[in-house]
Amino acid sequence: MKKRVILAIIGVLLLGLNITGLFTSLRNPEIYHETSTPFRNDITLSEKQVYEILDSDCSNRADFIKKAVYAINQGIAHYWENDGIDRYNLRIPIQENYILNLSSFILPSKFQKYEYLDYHRAIERGVGLCSEHAIILAGALYDRGIDTKIIGLDGHVVATAEVNEKSNIWWVVDPDYGVIIPYDIKTIEENPTIVKKYYLDNGYDEKTGDLMVRLYGKEGNRVSNGYGVGDYSILSHYFETASYIMIWVIPLLFLLPLLLTLFGRLLKV
Repeated sequence: MKKRVILAIIGVLLLGLNITGLFTSLRNPEIYHETSTPFRNDITLSEKQVYEILDSDCSNRADFIKKAVYAINQGIAHYWENDGIDRYNLRIPIQENYILNLSSFILPSKFQKYEYLDYHRAIERGVGLCSEHAIILAGALYDRGIDTKIIGLDGHVVATAEVNEKSNIWWVVDPDYGVIIPYDIKTIEENPTIVKKYYLDNGYDEKTGDLMVRLYGKEGNRVSNGYGVGDYSILSHYFETASYIMIWVIPLLFLLPLLLTLFGRLLKV
């Protein structure tokens, strides 16, 4: 009986962590004043404002894609510094998901600074690298009926979205830089210099434009299979999804022996 009580106490504590996490935001408001992001005014939109844009009318795909790129560019800070591991919840806090939190100590190379595959939680946290920006965009557009794929360049991650289903017109979009390139990836790979104009038009300097020309070259590029997140880090996607289920299942398993014992005693009364 004593062991069952101890297990039940552990279960209650874990449930308490989970419930606390439900009412604790992953986004630290200090991120709006963070000075170590590479872009000026890197994050200006709140989580609510991001969703107001993403939940707007998407019947005109071209216009909606432009708005979505803006929302993610201005709603997610490009930040992945060691100083923010706990400050900005790059390490998933224990009350949010104790499995992912524990994993950060077991396998720090993967989980100490964790990249969300669930775009809703990534938006809530509000920080990430170019790949997190692309994951958010791909997930958000796909959920709204717009086919989107993630593209891993040699040193950068962007996405490609289907602007016109009938004409099979695709654009390459870079939500991290807030840039839209109205060409498909195959056309860009054949002539990478065409991307420079669009980065310069968005206020980036010649050095950045030249860097992007090199990054969009054919060598090393990988377009994900499937739409949305697709096969981008698919094992992490399954582990993340399972962990958010198990954080509730495990406490119930701890509580079950005591509950069965008490239920059995009630039947005997």
